[in-house]
Amino acid sequence: ELIFPPYEDEIYIRESDRSLGHKTSTDPAGWPIYNAKGTYAGELDLSNSGYYGKGNLLYLTATVNAEDFLLKPKRLTATAKEFAMTEDRTGTPRTPEAHGLDVSIDWLPYADSMYVQSEEEPFEIFAREGHTLEGRLIVTPSGLKGQGIHEWPQATLRSTLLSYGPFNADGDTLSLAIKTEDGQAIALEAENLRGSTDFNQMKGTYEANDSFLVVDLPANLYQTSMNKFTWDMTAKEIAFASDPGKLGSFISADPERDSLFFNGKTAKYNLAGSALEIEGVPFIAAADALIFTDDGRIDIGLGGQMKTLSNARIIADTLTKYHIIDSATVDIQGRKGYTARGYYRYDIPSRKQRVLFAEIIGERVGKGQRDEKAAVTRASGEVTGDEDFFIDERLKFKGVIGLDA
Repeated sequence: ELIFPPYEDEIYIRESDRSLGHKTSTDPAGWPIYNAKGTYAGELDLSNSGYYGKGNLLYLTATVNAEDFLLKPKRLTATAKEFAMTEDRTGTPRTPEAHGLDVSIDWLPYADSMYVQSEEEPFEIFAREGHTLEGRLIVTPSGLKGQGIHEWPQATLRSTLLSYGPFNADGDTLSLAIKTEDGQAIALEAENLRGSTDFNQMKGTYEANDSFLVVDLPANLYQTSMNKFTWDMTAKEIAFASDPGKLGSFISADPERDSLFFNGKTAKYNLAGSALEIEGVPFIAAADALIFTDDGRIDIGLGGQMKTLSNARIIADTLTKYHIIDSATVDIQGRKGYTARGYYRYDIPSRKQRVLFAEIIGERVGKGQRDEKAAVTRASGEVTGDEDFFIDERLKFKGVIGLDA
């Protein structure tokens, strides 16, 4: 295996080390190198110190300029001032634009791999500004690969192997962090994903490699088992989906909310307002009650604040389901606490009746550690004399009614 095709030149005893060697230069167009795997143009210097070059190397669509190429029978190394790769959207493979300064080169031509390591500044990736890779590029006949941290204004991708196209990045093992619109916080964070990020279409599609993995939503202090999602960068929206026939789970990561937990069918995250919108929620368990929304939708804002529920239904307790409160306005603070206002159903055989409970509270009771306390629903309302309220078939009632579920 030859480094260059045979060429004629004078050899002589080098004065520096008394070795047999020579100095020469290629043709301006360069010479094929390593059985035409690439093209080298520049100076060559052979001595006991090694076979060195100073010039330009072209491999596929990558160009390397260096003053210390070390040429070995099956390997070339260098510390390059500049590395550049041109975008190719029509060839095979399709490659992006890439640029790096002060990089180390390790080319294994017969393994079809050129490793380019960033020593100081990250690589600039793609023909548009704002995309960088901190780590290593691998130039191969099948395309450009990346190892490390790919960052752009909206997000960060980490991977041991990214496959780059002209304006996309795909990977089988990814960690993804998507920022809020203002860039001040992380909206979504997930590990061990596989997926594709298409910057032409401004869309990313991702799925967890293991079904048990969760997706973190740090700005909203929640986690979800919905680990399949699509990111529309133009609409600034992330759409989650659960497996067919299954509901995804959502759990609060805020210790003040006592691991508040509920399920949902679909979810959307609006990056512009940092709002998490969950639909298809069967109910929410808080204190000793089940709370049913009017339309099955829950909205979670920054910090995990749940939007007030309107026209909700409260059933307490979860075991007997004896007490029903309709048309309720509910604020859920956590798994062991909520406040509400609604109409208690007090039906007797001859009539359907409702009592307004202006103060409904689900709260901890009893002694002991905060986390160990039970939680119950208590409420009170008043029946005035203007109402025809019957406590049973024969007795009218007016006054204060209390509830202890």
